[in-house]
Amino acid sequence: MPKHLCRWTLALLIGSFGCRAVGSERQATSAPTTSASTAPPVPFSSAKYGFSVQSPAEWTQIKGAADEPLSLVPHGQAAAKDSSQAPSLKMQVPDLPPHIPGLIPVGSVASGYVSDLQKQHPDLKVDERVSVSMANASARRIVSTFQQGQTTWRDMVLCIVHKDRVFLLVADCPAENYPATKAAFDAMASSLKWTEK
Repeated sequence: MPKHLCRWTLALLIGSFGCRAVGSERQATSAPTTSASTAPPVPFSSAKYGFSVQSPAEWTQIKGAADEPLSLVPHGQAAAKDSSQAPSLKMQVPDLPPHIPGLIPVGSVASGYVSDLQKQHPDLKVDERVSVSMANASARRIVSTFQQGQTTWRDMVLCIVHKDRVFLLVADCPAENYPATKAAFDAMASSLKWTEK
């Protein structure tokens, strides 16, 4: 999987509260849905971050970075010597710098994410940038394409701002794996619930 920055440009987040996200925005959509898998999804919840999701049954949980409470790869890839070319799904909850409580514009989060991805992949092309309707949260979905060596990769991210915290649901995959990875990504996004009281 491409090793793009997970923490994106936090300075942009803090310095652009009044700015709109770069690029055109389409109308808000509902959180995506997908058809049921042949196997039941696996429940995952994080008491620390106050959310739960349904992990696709065809994916295996692996140890992620410190800011990744959930990191997944397809079955059979977890024990591979080199999983860098495998699709990945993860939920990231990055630490934030000091900021005014309640003032985290999701458009700035999305722009910061794209900016960091472009630093690693100058040929990055943003294929989709849409607002997504989500209960008790603001969200933007971005789909991008870039080259990693001889392989075309797709990057999907759902940037979410909920209760003064940022959540990033991220999927990376070679273009040939995009339909299956997108279905898993959409299913996780649809299953996301807030569990804190």
